[in-house]
Amino acid sequence: MGPFADLETLESAIDFMREYVRISEAWLACEQSLNIRYESLLSDYDTEAARLLPFLGLRAADPTAQAVIDKYRPEQGRSEQKGTHFVKGQTGRYREKFTPEQQQLCIEAFGDYLERMQYPIP
Repeated sequence: MGPFADLETLESAIDFMREYVRISEAWLACEQSLNIRYESLLSDYDTEAARLLPFLGLRAADPTAQAVIDKYRPEQGRSEQKGTHFVKGQTGRYREKFTPEQQQLCIEAFGDYLERMQYPIP
């Protein structure tokens, strides 16, 4: 059984995610971290990759670095990315999957964090 096996309700998932939000906030407070939003990675992959390379001490001209960047382009699709954790590779799926009441529970739990991360709050 995986780490998510006990998450049978949205409430249990919210409780589970609170720790991840706390960890994320600690990392974001660290000067040696680079914040890249998933949505930005999908919508402007080249810009985000260009930010990532110098952060990692790599050059865009490095063929190995370029091969990795090319391999994980969102448009490459999942067939080239076996082993990644992405299910659909799209943003905003919560609007389709969660009821308005469930969305409100998430906003109450994570709204402040989402605003700090520059996500629009419905």
